[in-house]
Amino acid sequence: MSVEKLLQIWLALEKRFLPSYVWDSDSLTFWRERILFVICFTAVVLGPIALIPSLVLSFHEGLWSVFLLDSTAYLTAVVILLSRNLPLITRASVACLLLYSLGVGLLFVLGPIGAGYIWLFGASIIISTIIGLKAAILTFALNVFAFLSVAIFIQFGAPAWVLHIENALEKWLVMAVNFLLINSLATITTALMLNGLKNTLQKEQEASLSLQKSEERFMLAMDASKDGIYDWNLVTNEIYYSPGWKRMLGYEQNEIKNEFSEWERLTDPEDAKVSWKMLNQVIEGKRERFEQEFKMRQKDGQWLDILSRSNVFRDDKGNAVRVVGTHVDITNRKRYERKLYESDEKFSKAFQTSPYAITLTRLEDGKFIEVNNAFTLLTGFSREEAFASSSIGLNLWVNEEDRQQVVDDLRAGRVVESREYQFRTKTDKVIICLFSAQILQLSQGHCILSSINDITMRKELESQLIQAQKMESVGRLAGGVAHDFNNMLGIILGYAELALDQVEPTEPVHSNLQEIRKAANRSADLTRQLLAFARKQTVAPKVLDLNETLEGMLKMLRRLIGEDIDLAWLPGRDLWPVKLDPSQIDQILANLCVNARDAITDNGKVTIETDTVSLDESYCADHLGFVPGEYVLLAVSDSGCGMDKKILENIFEPFFTTKEVGKGSGLGLATVYGIVRQNSGFINVYSEPD
Repeated sequence: MSVEKLLQIWLALEKRFLPSYVWDSDSLTFWRERILFVICFTAVVLGPIALIPSLVLSFHEGLWSVFLLDSTAYLTAVVILLSRNLPLITRASVACLLLYSLGVGLLFVLGPIGAGYIWLFGASIIISTIIGLKAAILTFALNVFAFLSVAIFIQFGAPAWVLHIENALEKWLVMAVNFLLINSLATITTALMLNGLKNTLQKEQEASLSLQKSEERFMLAMDASKDGIYDWNLVTNEIYYSPGWKRMLGYEQNEIKNEFSEWERLTDPEDAKVSWKMLNQVIEGKRERFEQEFKMRQKDGQWLDILSRSNVFRDDKGNAVRVVGTHVDITNRKRYERKLYESDEKFSKAFQTSPYAITLTRLEDGKFIEVNNAFTLLTGFSREEAFASSSIGLNLWVNEEDRQQVVDDLRAGRVVESREYQFRTKTDKVIICLFSAQILQLSQGHCILSSINDITMRKELESQLIQAQKMESVGRLAGGVAHDFNNMLGIILGYAELALDQVEPTEPVHSNLQEIRKAANRSADLTRQLLAFARKQTVAPKVLDLNETLEGMLKMLRRLIGEDIDLAWLPGRDLWPVKLDPSQIDQILANLCVNARDAITDNGKVTIETDTVSLDESYCADHLGFVPGEYVLLAVSDSGCGMDKKILENIFEPFFTTKEVGKGSGLGLATVYGIVRQNSGFINVYSEPD
């Protein structure tokens, strides 16, 4: 019979007689059960070879105690072999107790010739092997007690076998010491060895269990993870794809082979080339880590954006032996990034191309985070200057209380929209703007997004419009009053003239009538000025050369302004002819020169000049009421004291004057304004106080 066949038979016997739990137990318990099985099986099967002669001899010699011990020992071995469902400790303890009882009995009955010490030795070895160190020490103590008991029995009981041995007690003690020495060494060494083996097996079992749990957690994590994991053995070229790796691409576990070609098949060819190149650099040690984005095709044909990261592991010699990494589906993230980029592009374009100045400043200190192009054009500060400072540092707010009010309102949750504030540009020019703002929470903290709309020009135009409307209303009123007043003056002058013809010059009333006529004439002059302002006076326009007409008036104008004031005449060349009532030119120049004279103290200069000009749409947009076209220019300037803004806003109003009472009617410039507008012209004044 072959060895293999014998092993199969032995394995079948073990399965038959060993407890069922043994096959799922730890290694130490498994071998302890097998040792006990081998001892009992050997005793039952081979025991009769020694048992039968021993029983026959005991029968003939009348050693019934030995006969009883041998029989009991054999039957107990059979019972232990068949009682496999009893606990291991119980069966082992019974076996050891049996051997111990057999050994002690033989020692007392037969002494050294009965081989009782052999059974004691076997009991101690078995118990140290199966139960452990503490049980082995206990067995050794029992053996000592047994040998001492026999020694006492030799000394006082005088067993039969002692009669045949000289100095039996001394020889027995020598044999006992030697036996106990050998027994202690063997028992304790075996127990320590098995205890160490037990600890080692326990540690291995714990490590194995920990590894098993770790592997289970790893497999559960890989199975539950939405991310994919791959493990590529560079030595064997074997690769592992986790369930999540395959599920990410829409495949079941068995639909994709664990082969590198699968990755190449599903990856965009161009991306695969770039990834291969980078991975080779990492494997060769030229790059520290692999991290690359590429596209992979799903089972349904859709493309995914994948972020792959991996590390290369090396052996002791520095050779790359393994690549472990992950695949993360970043398709949604990339989609959001593209949308965010498009949104940022739109916002950036809207921000930079907005005609309004837009700024982003920190709430706490007003420091600029971002400004658009309109801001730099409006304020004159460059982006670099803005970023290096704050709205306070650039002194943008004319009234710093305004900014603090805005900050307080925003913090309180109040709306800040289309508020009118004054700002200061880099050139110290004050501009009026509509200001709107709201708080944003950004990475830099709480910030203010502001919109600034320059309405300085609009405010000026509104002021001009209001002034023009006021002048128009005053003109209508003045025209109506002057017309009615002129009718009454005609009656007064007529009756005054009739009365003068009827009264002798020598009569006292004659002089009174002359004063009445003079007053009426002066009133008629005022009436004509009012009618000129209201553009209702009767005129006789004709085509004339403005330079020629003005040159004829220079002598009269010099007498009008006086000798202390120099009159400069600067005629333009090739003037276009104009259609105008000559008397109105007289009125215009007379009034302008008189006002210039009154503005000059002591010596000064008045300049009259003419020219041709072309007004474009840009100029007219800044000057309300002006119409683009080609015009003849008449300009009168002086070196006198200037006027402030408040005076400039009212100089064309009838009866407005800065002169003392009785020295000016306040109709001079109003008359000029009316004549110019009556002839479809425009008038503009520029002046600054000294």
